[in-house]
Amino acid sequence: MSDIILLNTLYKPNFGGVENSIDSLSYIYLSMGYRVTIICSDIGIKKECDPCIDDNLPAGLTIIRYKSKLFGVLKGPAIRVFFCYHKLKFFKNKGSLNLVLSRHCETTVAAGLARVKNLVYLPGAIAHEQFAVNSNVKSIRSIARGYLAKIIQKLALRLAKYKVLVFSKNMEEGIKRELGVEILRTVKPGVDRDRFFKISENQKEIERKRLGIGSRKRVFLILGRIVPQKNVLLAVKMANLFGPNDHLLVVGEGSDSLKVEKFIECEGLFDKVTFLPATSEPERFYKVSDWFLMLSSYEPFGQTLLEATACGLNISALSSLAGVETATEEIYKEYPALVCFSNDKNENRLWDAINKTEQNADIFETERMRFLESYSWRALANELLDLQHL
Repeated sequence: MSDIILLNTLYKPNFGGVENSIDSLSYIYLSMGYRVTIICSDIGIKKECDPCIDDNLPAGLTIIRYKSKLFGVLKGPAIRVFFCYHKLKFFKNKGSLNLVLSRHCETTVAAGLARVKNLVYLPGAIAHEQFAVNSNVKSIRSIARGYLAKIIQKLALRLAKYKVLVFSKNMEEGIKRELGVEILRTVKPGVDRDRFFKISENQKEIERKRLGIGSRKRVFLILGRIVPQKNVLLAVKMANLFGPNDHLLVVGEGSDSLKVEKFIECEGLFDKVTFLPATSEPERFYKVSDWFLMLSSYEPFGQTLLEATACGLNISALSSLAGVETATEEIYKEYPALVCFSNDKNENRLWDAINKTEQNADIFETERMRFLESYSWRALANELLDLQHL
């Protein structure tokens, strides 16, 4: 039996677009008859969960977790690369290894140093750009971390022998501009249609009541990491403009969580905003919502956009004129009925853009189905395997 290795620094119980891609591809490869090993760090694992977090896995799937800290205290990219390398070196001479797919620069460096065969690098982001947008203050520490991330990113590209793929032209241009490297090709991700799908209005009402947000409300959703890059406060400020039937769901955790909670409290928005912790079931929150808010300052693709559209949500986003660098305009270029844009990073402009959107249910549904047909995890899984013949 042939083997597939999927690498990333994070995996369950963490959630996000990259983690979901690892999960979806693992099950596709299992269905194709491959043995799959997911190698990731122990970040996010709580001690009380250790005995059970990786239990009940399907036959053929193995999860290997490497340490993210030395002596339980020291941490950093070099330490994570070291521990990841020590897990990977045992696969160096494995002849049945068909594909090693890495989604992070650190795991790519570890795989390159371990000299595993058939390595492909599919970065989720340009690491040092993420440090820049996630830092409110350009301290010496944040600048140093950015430079270190850039060095690791360049090393990852070199060790992957430039067998590098990206999900968007936006990402391709960013790599060329920031790192001076040509990528191999642009590919399309997929979306799990068995997990992310549209439910009936009656079922939506039932699920909303279970969440305690009432019925017959227009529900807006922010889902993911609560960090400066995501501009979550912009959405919460917009809640001040809501009518009696509007509600905002914020689902996630991060460095801005306390700031968001304090703003909700100071503005008395408890009846308009529900703030919930991170979840391993994001589909539950997509399905009860009507609008998904993509307000990131930097997002090279945005897997959450595909998931939201699969669940039938309208998309509201910031355009490049608002000073953001995302792939949203590229993704929805041929599907204008699915998205509306604000050209200003301002809650009033964002609210105006949403309310001025003319909605035609038939056109929306036709475009939505056409959009989803172009994204398939199985097609990507086969394309990744075909790379080994180049």
